[in-house]
Amino acid sequence: MADYIRPTPRNPILGLLSDALTGGVEWMRSPQRAQQMQGLGGLLAETGIPATVERMSYGEPLTKGRGMTTRLRPEAEAALMTLAPEAVPIGRAAMAGIRATKGLPVGAATVYHGSPYRFQRFDPTKIGSGEGAQAYGYGHYVAESPGVAEDYRRALAGNKLTFANDAARKSATKLMPFGFEDPTAVIKSAVGLNNDVASAIKTLRGSYDKDPDLKAHANYLADLLESGAVRSERAGHVYTIDLPDPAIARMLDWDKPFSQQSPDVRQALQNAGVVGKDDWLISGMKGREIYNRASFGAPVKLPLRQQDDQIYASQRLREAGIPGIRYLDQGSRGAGQGTSNFVVFPGEEDLLRILSVNGGLLAP
Repeated sequence: MADYIRPTPRNPILGLLSDALTGGVEWMRSPQRAQQMQGLGGLLAETGIPATVERMSYGEPLTKGRGMTTRLRPEAEAALMTLAPEAVPIGRAAMAGIRATKGLPVGAATVYHGSPYRFQRFDPTKIGSGEGAQAYGYGHYVAESPGVAEDYRRALAGNKLTFANDAARKSATKLMPFGFEDPTAVIKSAVGLNNDVASAIKTLRGSYDKDPDLKAHANYLADLLESGAVRSERAGHVYTIDLPDPAIARMLDWDKPFSQQSPDVRQALQNAGVVGKDDWLISGMKGREIYNRASFGAPVKLPLRQQDDQIYASQRLREAGIPGIRYLDQGSRGAGQGTSNFVVFPGEEDLLRILSVNGGLLAP
């Protein structure tokens, strides 16, 4: 009987990739690893990517059922939910199929939001509590590019330091009485926004060459980082969000003139009295100028604040049927095309449906 048993054929390339992924996850999740590394390993396993690659290496189907009951296996679905937002246009089609099976709106864009805070839905009372001065209008800011959201997360939350125990905490802070600047601030500055611990250790060891005492203290901080007694961890959150395409189509385009706005937007602006129906001068006026014009008539309050005018403009446009603003992000503005950011006006929070947080499969 044993002569008839043969091992299942395995694709050599996919097999190597699967073994590398599985081995890497197991290494990261080992009890010998730091807590942060274990968490990263668990997150990678939850994406379904290792299990999906393993199935593919043996030629197994990624679906189950037949006919009308055919659907993706859970691990393949999880993998697509992780990877699809990055793969355009194939990723978008895959995300649409997954949304349909989950009862989510199919006609929706995947957007991202970086924040130091954990929340379950967008709160209009928190608008303006992040970085910046609502430069592109008053509302909730989300990005078409996940990299933009990650930049905001880093800028707003940075990283946090954790200590292995009280002895490590005291060991780090005892340097301050000797004239050394705040050790925690030094470590955070060294690891930077990218939380690069390896480079931080190298930076600390190469610092304060002209002051032997301070150099010794910097090396001591490097020792604490290298030993794991002090750990720098990623702080803040990146949210993955559904934003319906019909809502995007009705947004005021910050960068385009009135003549190139969508018909719905032009009609809404005329109905609201923001522009005159026969005002030929408005044709070349861009979205940012139209938004400023929408603030005309705002109640005067003391002290005078630009935000009050923005609140009035956003409310006026929303009441006219315009749910927000779109504008090219910093990486696209020079080329005049590319990925956009969106400002969703207060009162339109239901348009922002949170799908996941920090790459996890479930909302908070």
